[in-house]
Amino acid sequence: MAMVAGMVAGALAGMVIKSGLHRWSGRASPAGDASSAPLADIDKTMGSEAALRYAQALKEGDWERVIDQTLWMRERLDYVRLEGGGEEETARERQYLARRLAERSPEENQLRPEGVEDQFVFAPGVEVAVAGVDAGRDDLERPVAARTWLRVTYPRRAQALRDERNLPIRAMTVGVNVDEKGYVLKAGVIGNLEIDMDSVSRDWSMSVGG
Repeated sequence: MAMVAGMVAGALAGMVIKSGLHRWSGRASPAGDASSAPLADIDKTMGSEAALRYAQALKEGDWERVIDQTLWMRERLDYVRLEGGGEEETARERQYLARRLAERSPEENQLRPEGVEDQFVFAPGVEVAVAGVDAGRDDLERPVAARTWLRVTYPRRAQALRDERNLPIRAMTVGVNVDEKGYVLKAGVIGNLEIDMDSVSRDWSMSVGG
């Protein structure tokens, strides 16, 4: 019986790791819901550097770096390798992930209550600035070393993320949770980011062009 239970547990774990880009087994909580970790213990420099590297890789379309920095993607590749897929199968899985990241269809370029994929937030040409660092979530797959809040500004309407009414977003603030090794943790139902919905601005009155 113990052997059977172990096999079942292993199969279930594999199913979670092999779930698609839109699947998440964690518990959602509102953006800004920080853990009780004291701020003095947070490595703010490491957190902000890791978050900015991740944002830059998405902006530049450096999918290899995005995959290497995203914890659940690394675990997915490890699972394929451990299941006997070998390097060839692992490479195919990596290519699949890269193709999914490269998809920036207009239909998916919309912020919904459950979130949006990260590549639409950090689109080419967006401006990104650190807005703050805190202790982060306490309900993710690994302990959070730091959560960096990034203010994302879209210079032009034509390239901006859209809201639920299909209006172009001028700016918004998103949180990137990273572990002690700098891996980005999944903190959204769709995508890895926490979205501060109250931070979304549609004010283009000071914009130039568009």
